[in-house]
Amino acid sequence: MADHSGEAIENSSGGREINPFDTAFEHVFPLISLTMNRFIVDHMLRSARMLDLDFESLIILGLLSHLNVAPNLPLPGAAAPASGAGPLVIETFKPMRLRDLEQISRLPRETIRRKLQRLSERGYVESDAGGWRLRPDCIGQELREFTRDSAKQLLHLAEQMNQLIGMGMKGAGKEG
Repeated sequence: MADHSGEAIENSSGGREINPFDTAFEHVFPLISLTMNRFIVDHMLRSARMLDLDFESLIILGLLSHLNVAPNLPLPGAAAPASGAGPLVIETFKPMRLRDLEQISRLPRETIRRKLQRLSERGYVESDAGGWRLRPDCIGQELREFTRDSAKQLLHLAEQMNQLIGMGMKGAGKEG
C-alpha cells in the first residue's frame, strides 16, 4: 500500500526523499481541490435543504451528534457487540454544555444558544441539567436514506481521489 502520510520517507540507501504522494498531489492539486470542494459544498447544500436548516445550525447539530454518540460506538477495528450497534439510547448520550460547543465550534455563545433552541423546537435536540443531547427519534427513514446516499458519494469521492493521485504519480514520473 502506498504511503499517503505526506512525510518524507527513507529510501533503500538510508537517505530521505519526498513522499511520492506529495509529488503526485502537487501535480494534480487543482483537480483534487476542485473535486474535494465540490463534494463538501454539495453535501452542505443537500444537508441544509433536506433538514431545512442554516449552515450554523447544521454545524451545531453535527457537532452535538458526534459528541453525544461517538463515545458509545465501537472504535474501528474493535470487536462489535454480538447484537450489532443496536438502537441509539438517549440515556447513554454524553450531554454537551453550551460552553463546550462554543469552544469547539468557535461560534458565539448566544448564537449557539439561539440555534439550539430552534433545533429543540424542531425536535432535533433536547436539554436537561447536564446539557444538550441529540434526540434519536429525529433520525427517521429520510435521514437514513440521505446518509446512505452520502456514504456512497463519499466512497465515489475516495475512488476519484485515488484516480487523481494515480494520474499525478504518472504525470510526475514523466517529468522526473
